[in-house]
Amino acid sequence: AIDAFAAHVCGPQALDLLGRARTEASHAAARAFAADFGASARWSLPPRALRAIEAPVTIVVGERSERVWHDAARALEETLPRAELVVAAASGHLVPIEAPDVLADAIRRLAQP
Repeated sequence: AIDAFAAHVCGPQALDLLGRARTEASHAAARAFAADFGASARWSLPPRALRAIEAPVTIVVGERSERVWHDAARALEETLPRAELVVAAASGHLVPIEAPDVLADAIRRLAQP
């Protein structure tokens, strides 16, 4: 189930990108993976609470990510008053692995005064 989920969300190359050690760790902790996945459905803030966030926020989405992630990123960008949306070219859902330079640059810009 974990492999199928990773392939569906992150693309067919997900397990190769994650590497053997990470894949084995997720298999060894399947209950933890399932609990975290189940909890994520309850992670939400109403739009009013999002609009009240005054800190700058950078949203990074992979260009090849599923449309739902792009839609969510655009919705956050429109709702958060100080949001910047960064699209990592040629990357899927695993931006930290597929485009670490794009993510690092986004973090650097966010951290600059």
